Amino acid sequence: MSTCQYDNADVSSDDEQEIMKRNWKKNISTIEKTAFREGATSTKIESDVMFQMGFDNGYKDGFKDGYNSGSYKSTLM
Repeated sequence: MSTCQYDNADVSSDDEQEIMKRNWKKNISTIEKTAFREGATSTKIESDVMFQMGFDNGYKDGFKDGYNSGSYKSTLM
């Protein structure tokens, strides 16, 4: 019986990783398009401020998402 539970954990872990990969690709694509659009329409100063704000926000969001994902993975194990 413990083997089945272990197998199910592996399947959900594989599924979770596949979902995370798809989400990553989708987010990167969106970020690239948005950054290009903003960079093409902004002046140099506006662009620098915008990129810094985007980096700061992205860092906060990425840290929270990574922490939550790690917590979830550790709970599964």
